[in-house]
Amino acid sequence: MNRMIELLPYAPAIINAWLFVACFVAWRRSDSQQSNKEVWGTRLLWIVVWLIFSYISVDLLKNPTGSQISKLHWVTYSFWSLYGWLSVRSWVKSITTVWKYRTVSDFLLLRAPQEYDQPVSQRSTTGLRLVFAVSLIALVLGLASIGLRSCHWLDRWIQRSGCQAIIWSPSGVQAVKFSPDGKTLAISGSENHIDLVRVADQAVVRSLVQPEDWIDDIAYSPDGATLASTGRDKLVRLWNVADGQVKQTLAVSLSNDYVYKLGFTRDGQSLAVGMGAGQNKVGTWLWRMSDNTITQKFPASSWYFALNSEQSIIAVPNDDDTIALKNLADGTTLRTISTPQFSQMLEFSPDGNFLFTISNDALLLWRTADGELEKTIGVTDLRTATFSPNGQTLAISTFNLENDRSTLMLWRIDAPQPFYTRTIDHAFIDQLVYAPDGETLALATAFQKIYLWNVPR
Repeated sequence: MNRMIELLPYAPAIINAWLFVACFVAWRRSDSQQSNKEVWGTRLLWIVVWLIFSYISVDLLKNPTGSQISKLHWVTYSFWSLYGWLSVRSWVKSITTVWKYRTVSDFLLLRAPQEYDQPVSQRSTTGLRLVFAVSLIALVLGLASIGLRSCHWLDRWIQRSGCQAIIWSPSGVQAVKFSPDGKTLAISGSENHIDLVRVADQAVVRSLVQPEDWIDDIAYSPDGATLASTGRDKLVRLWNVADGQVKQTLAVSLSNDYVYKLGFTRDGQSLAVGMGAGQNKVGTWLWRMSDNTITQKFPASSWYFALNSEQSIIAVPNDDDTIALKNLADGTTLRTISTPQFSQMLEFSPDGNFLFTISNDALLLWRTADGELEKTIGVTDLRTATFSPNGQTLAISTFNLENDRSTLMLWRIDAPQPFYTRTIDHAFIDQLVYAPDGETLALATAFQKIYLWNVPR
């Protein structure tokens, strides 16, 4: 089925190319019957259409993606519609020569059209009917090939790939988080508000508005009653989800530092705040909200961190490309993981037994008990990853810049190959977030789209 869908875009291209040649042959046979003005007028029309058709066709063959297919279909179908309209109106004599194909076989085999002496109203309309019939078939095949691609309208309707819906965020997408009950998706972008979107119908139920633009990260408390946010005004805000009001703030004291990452502890009493900019590589602070006190400071080389709430451990990167696993309560280093390169992302499995790091085109899976490497997953163009709620599956996203295409892969931790793969055209997926039930995965692009995906466990 997937192979047929990949080949389907080429059918309209072939059909339209044949249609073009057939009509061109008909036009060439009628040159002698036209004035110079008509000849050069129709030649100009053919040249323009041929250039457009050739450019899009070559582009399509190099990169058969949805937008190129769409251009090809609509340009060619619009041309054939204009062709037929001009034929009916008889504005240009050469246009009516397509009627001179007497039979279907004449048309398909490109036999020379017959010359007529009869008025236009008495001529055979076989050729004109063929133009409309064949171009309509090409259009239907083209729309089907586009619609069947991942998360397009026909694909969602028949639920082929698993894509359920698309959520649009006009201000872009900086952070995406599911509420603990999985019914709401919180979305922040480059503007000054957080949208709370109901997953069932993708409706915005509430917007949380702050004074400054650009909200870098958000995090739900374990009970779902509080949402933490951080922006470029160097404040961490705690929002009451029920009424959308700010109930508490934390001001970052170091003037050159922004807060980029947030994470609640398991008991919901403290919030980890990842900072770092310029010369002040602060790392992560632990903020106890009940008395507005910073209880721990974990120096690090960047703002990346990962929380292991099951075992009260935090992972932070060091300057020497190692990962330090530290006790949340007293800040002591429990063990150190030696990574081959700077880690661009850290995340613990839900049970805390594993930690993955991402470096270039490899995902490294580490055992937290002894800090040893469990597995290496080499993936070209690796962008982001996340654990499923049961900790048995890794969702991985890649992005190929040349093809403008992201690929979603699901890997069992103990399997050598992914058991599920889907591609999404024109989507730079840079965030993956599982719903708590593990059945829905949010794929957030770097721009304005969030795909809700129904995935196997």
